[in-house]
Amino acid sequence: MTADASPKSSRWLNACEWTVGLGATVAALWLHVTYLLHAGGLWRDETNSVHLATTGSFGEMCGQLTHDSFPILFPSLLRFWSETIGGASDLRLRVFGFAVGLGILFALWLNARLLKTGVPLLPLGLVAMNLAVVRWGDSLRGYGLGCVLMLVSVGLVWRLSQCMTPARFALAAVAGILSVQCLYQNAFLFGAACVGGCVVCLRRREMRNGLIVLAAGVPAALSLLPYLRPLQRAQDWWVVEKTGFSEDRLLQTLGDAAGAGNPWMNWVWLGLLFLVAVVGLAMLKSSREDTLEVSGEVRVFGAVMLLTGLAGFGVFIQLAQLPTQTWYWLPLLAFGGMCFECVLCHGSRNVRVARLLLIIAIALGTFQTNLRFAGCRQTNMDRIAEHLAKRVGPADLIVVHPWYLSVSFNRYYHGPAKWRTLPPISDYHIHRYDLVKAQLMSASPVEEVLADVKNILRAGGRVWVVGAIPSVQPGQLPPADPPPAPNELLGWNDGGYSSIWGTQFACLLAENAAELREEIVGDDECVIGFESVPLQVASGNKPAAPDANQ
Repeated sequence: MTADASPKSSRWLNACEWTVGLGATVAALWLHVTYLLHAGGLWRDETNSVHLATTGSFGEMCGQLTHDSFPILFPSLLRFWSETIGGASDLRLRVFGFAVGLGILFALWLNARLLKTGVPLLPLGLVAMNLAVVRWGDSLRGYGLGCVLMLVSVGLVWRLSQCMTPARFALAAVAGILSVQCLYQNAFLFGAACVGGCVVCLRRREMRNGLIVLAAGVPAALSLLPYLRPLQRAQDWWVVEKTGFSEDRLLQTLGDAAGAGNPWMNWVWLGLLFLVAVVGLAMLKSSREDTLEVSGEVRVFGAVMLLTGLAGFGVFIQLAQLPTQTWYWLPLLAFGGMCFECVLCHGSRNVRVARLLLIIAIALGTFQTNLRFAGCRQTNMDRIAEHLAKRVGPADLIVVHPWYLSVSFNRYYHGPAKWRTLPPISDYHIHRYDLVKAQLMSASPVEEVLADVKNILRAGGRVWVVGAIPSVQPGQLPPADPPPAPNELLGWNDGGYSSIWGTQFACLLAENAAELREEIVGDDECVIGFESVPLQVASGNKPAAPDANQ
């Protein structure tokens, strides 16, 4: 009876794992479909990607790569999609992102087969059902596709470590090249996979095979060499965006990515990280004979990858010196979820049951919140541009502030009124930090725009404000122009200059406009905070205050 009970129990547990795994996959698919149908227009970073990918000739596109965050693969695929399959409409472009999202699901299941980890419960619960992965992975940026290629390349490195054949080496090397050609930071994660595969071989005392696994990462590394000089030249203007490493911001954005609207999920990630670190270190310290089975080797592989991957990704963040954003962490989340699965998938029956119950709890605890926020729009800029096209006249002026909102505004606005930014630049097609830097170095770069605002109001026209401007008190004097950059107070940080220019603009409106009121556009729509843009209109010419000496 005892002998018969164990196989029955195992079959029952397998059936439960498959049921929950397939259910989590369907739930994740539901989130992707919801996002596709409700994301709406392209926000500024997506617009930047699309405009860069579809600009001029292929050579011109390549020349502008340093104005975005990705190597050549993602913009090339987006260009191909736009020209041959999807067209330029927002919905058709979003289908491209939807396909990438489905690719993440496919890669999770494919890796489970390559690594022989069974049903990928932890990656499905932690990654596939994570709203940050759905939203930012499906957006028209390179992070989702980078996750897909990184996952596949890691699985192929594992296969190479198990059997050295020319075909497996070629597959792993090509997958690594594609991975790093989509995201620069994937170089550190793919390198971690190669180190993990090498350690597995070394524990079998197969030094030659270990060196072969490491060699699979060499073509990927060499493929990045052509970017070194362009990236070095681009630092001349990226200095405007570089605010340095901030531990507080890092923790905030990492928490936003891991929790994605469910803060308690951060504790789940931390708990699993601690558990996997303990189990992984124990496996690494165990005797070689204890890890010669495939189940032991995949644990060692996952543990080594996790440790080296975390260290390498930390080096990348430190080197970048850019303010971290939620979407920066997507590759690390996908990588970490896969490492967790490698270490814990072959545990005892109790571990498998606990893993199963955890994923059920994650699904039940997050799905409703995730589904609600998956139905939010990425931006309301398309709605604002449509509203303005109907309301403005040739005598009006539109001011877009801060300047970086101009990229999405430029895509959608086609009305009769002229529009300007603070400061004005000559190209609103993509994010031109080089042009912004030139304006930071000039004296009074917004003086002409402010003069136009004053003249429009005096002539009886209206000034429309797209974006947030500071609140000012009646009679408040505008701040003085900041010294040209770089200066001791603001350095190169365009945010500080933009705040001063916005306050100057707000003071000018308070002094010259008889009325400043907010326009409500699509107030019943949910829009995420990254580009939920307010719209105000200033009208009337305020009479000058009487001279107190008279």
